[in-house]
Amino acid sequence: MRTQFQFILKTVLVPAGLGAGAGWACSVAAGATLGLVLGPLVFVALSVPPLVASCATRRESVSVVVAFFLALLVWPILMFHDARVALWGLLLLAFALGVAGLVRGLMTLRVSDFFASAFGTVVALAWLSWPVWLAPQLSGSRGESVVGWMVAAHPLFATNALFIKLGVWTEMGTAYRLTNLNQDVAYALPNGPWACIILHATLALVLAVRPQAESEARL
Repeated sequence: MRTQFQFILKTVLVPAGLGAGAGWACSVAAGATLGLVLGPLVFVALSVPPLVASCATRRESVSVVVAFFLALLVWPILMFHDARVALWGLLLLAFALGVAGLVRGLMTLRVSDFFASAFGTVVALAWLSWPVWLAPQLSGSRGESVVGWMVAAHPLFATNALFIKLGVWTEMGTAYRLTNLNQDVAYALPNGPWACIILHATLALVLAVRPQAESEARL
């Protein structure tokens, strides 16, 4: 009984609590604005890697990701009452599973849990933030072509495309000063979220289905 409770605490209650807290923080900070659906992507990048790295098995990894994701989804559902939230939820889940797959893949290669978590967090944050640190290096026609491919599968732009009526995030406040997209580098929002969903779901499948026997044995 105690072991079962510990499993539920570790794989459901703790990640769900973190997800609920992250969703609440986004709702308080952003309200019913674009930030309410962009903020959770950052929390996924920060929270999923350490949660997954603490898991001994693939089953536990999937459980913590799903519990975190479902709790994180509550506030956008309550505040938007919009059918597009369901499609955005699929995007969010694909991104979370893609990050989880990266961490599990590293653990399978006998990388330490700490390094796998740290590397997964850095990669996820770097991917989300490339419009700030990489876009200034991509001016010119060739750079714009690269940006076009990257924008199509990027979680922030795919989310923005779903909620375009709430504005364009690169044209808002601080973001406008941090990135030169649509200033020096032209781009267009993707037509939908499917390129983003497919990319991250593929990453999750390619990495997560690798044999876990070695990593589970050492744990």
